[in-house]
Amino acid sequence: TAVFMAVSQERATDEKNTEQRTELAIHAIVFGDTIFVMDSSLTYYQSNYELPQFKTIIKKRYANGRLMVSWRYQKNNAIGELLLNSSDSLVFFDDGNMKERYLRYFDNSNGQWTDANSFIYNEDGLPLLEEHKNWDAQNNYYRSGTQYIYEYNDDWQILKKFTNRLDTSNNVWKYSSLRDYYYDENGNDTLVTTLRWNEEAQLWENAYKFQYLFNDQNQKVLDNYYIFDAETQVWNLTNKTTKTYDEYGFLDTLTHYNWYEEYEFWYGDYRQIYSWDEEGRRTEIIGQDFDLPYEHWFNDYKLNWEYEDGHQVFYSKQQWKYENADWLPDEETYNHYNENNKLDTILSKSWSLYTNSWSYINRTVYTFNESGNTERYFSEISLDGNLFETYYDTYYYYSKFITPDAVPELNALDFSIYPNPANSKINILLQQDDWQNTEASILDISGRMVSTINLQAILTIVDISQLKSGVYFIRISNGNNSGVRKVIVN
Repeated sequence: TAVFMAVSQERATDEKNTEQRTELAIHAIVFGDTIFVMDSSLTYYQSNYELPQFKTIIKKRYANGRLMVSWRYQKNNAIGELLLNSSDSLVFFDDGNMKERYLRYFDNSNGQWTDANSFIYNEDGLPLLEEHKNWDAQNNYYRSGTQYIYEYNDDWQILKKFTNRLDTSNNVWKYSSLRDYYYDENGNDTLVTTLRWNEEAQLWENAYKFQYLFNDQNQKVLDNYYIFDAETQVWNLTNKTTKTYDEYGFLDTLTHYNWYEEYEFWYGDYRQIYSWDEEGRRTEIIGQDFDLPYEHWFNDYKLNWEYEDGHQVFYSKQQWKYENADWLPDEETYNHYNENNKLDTILSKSWSLYTNSWSYINRTVYTFNESGNTERYFSEISLDGNLFETYYDTYYYYSKFITPDAVPELNALDFSIYPNPANSKINILLQQDDWQNTEASILDISGRMVSTINLQAILTIVDISQLKSGVYFIRISNGNNSGVRKVIVN
């Protein structure tokens, strides 16, 4: 069944403002094996706020791509509506792995969806392409954009990562940097080199690199950082980090060194000393800085963790006080879990140097429904350590579509498309004889239907010469079963 999930936040307002603001932040609609996720930031206002109980939810998608979601409250039978025209996102899954993900912005000036973010994954769920674009709807142009392209070896280890920048004036991607990865026979990444693109010379140039060394247990023991000197064409080692381990293989000490060019020697910059319990859980980190003139380490901060029944129940941070040669409180966090091992209370405290006391206390409380899902959490703040005041309250709603507009759960309908990619025609081959009662349509990448298909037999030839180049989806349904296939039009 198509499921609607919503999150609403009620933020505290002053006494003069009688209206409480509620924001719906998350909702998703499931169409068989395809999931449409509308992740717009939505806001509506209502007076005399009460926790609503959803009774009916209706979804309508318009030809211009906008989506209308309306609902009716069970308590007062009031109706609310939201028109989603700021952003629309589609997520496609294949065999349980995320396959593709797109985010589009709706441009009211021309009634079209504009490209924003897109993500393409391989069969193992690893990213092949990521694109991020920042659209300025008011001025109708892209402010900036970043593109990442990944290449992998046969073991699905990353070999190359291209980073490209968007030329906003021409809306084209241009080279920015390239990162190359190298591995040893054990699969350890021993070298990562970054190159910068020289636009004027139209070539890649060395920039910096990381070199890693591992021990016999494949634990990283040394990180070297080099910067390339273009003038001398030499790699210069500028800083390094060493790691040592205890007899059980746990990290014991991490030390960072910098190269002192003037005197040509290495000096310690900072280090962290680790402690672990018998179950391999981190219990303490002591951070120290290096005093170069006196050439000795001195305390800076200390972090502590405590556990109970497999959960972290306490965390603290302390700062070293030189005057008293002692640790001074800085932060503390307490976690409490209910009988179902769910985190239900977080209490955080901050130490004030002015009052020499805990003066900022934050408490977050979670409640759960009968299914164990979060139904509410609220946060309180106390500035004096005594009086708590709620500063936001968040509710979660879980509801099923129960109207005729709802999309029922559909079983997979098997069919094939060839050739794919295609130029002018495609063949749709059904794996059933009852093609007379089957509906078919072509959807673009934003989920809008661009045309319908008249199925003529088990095998139907479809003319796609009028379609622009890009990614499309063929959706076929016979009322009980449904299926979706992707086709690339060149």
